[in-house]
Amino acid sequence: AAARWVLQDWQVSGVTKFQSGNPLTPTCTSNNAGINNSDPTLSGLGGNRCELTGEPLYSGFTVDPDQSVAIHFNPNAFRMPQPNGSIGNFGNTPIGILRNPSWSNWDVTFARRFPVKAINRGAQVRLQLQLYNIFNQVQFTTMDVTFRYSGTNNSVNQQSTTGRYTVTTPPRQFGITARLDF
Repeated sequence: AAARWVLQDWQVSGVTKFQSGNPLTPTCTSNNAGINNSDPTLSGLGGNRCELTGEPLYSGFTVDPDQSVAIHFNPNAFRMPQPNGSIGNFGNTPIGILRNPSWSNWDVTFARRFPVKAINRGAQVRLQLQLYNIFNQVQFTTMDVTFRYSGTNNSVNQQSTTGRYTVTTPPRQFGITARLDF
């Protein structure tokens, strides 16, 4: 009887989200002085799309088993566009060539009402337990695709996180609510 009183009449609800990664377009900027570095389009509008070098996009780099430090594409496949004399260069990297990782999240709520006849016939306590990211999965959601060049001919990428995951979903969180209705 005691186990039935504890375990019966619970309500369970939840939200599950599966999301595919959104498309990304690498951006290139330069720390070097001059209009060729600050606006390679020579349009006055700016432009920060990268130029493809011809190297393979998904090979030529070392994958680390630790997903937080692994590089997920070949940074050498991109470079800072350079104008050709008085002709600007908008970069030739296709829009959305890369994608952020897919991820999922599971949130669950357990709730139950307990009658409190000592106060009055309609009185009850509502107990609720909310669990967010119930499986406590590390879900990477954002990859850094920015390049910030310096050095001769913009040859050195100063951005240390290029190609790495930089944002995750929050870890497991929970909340407990008790409410007295009378």
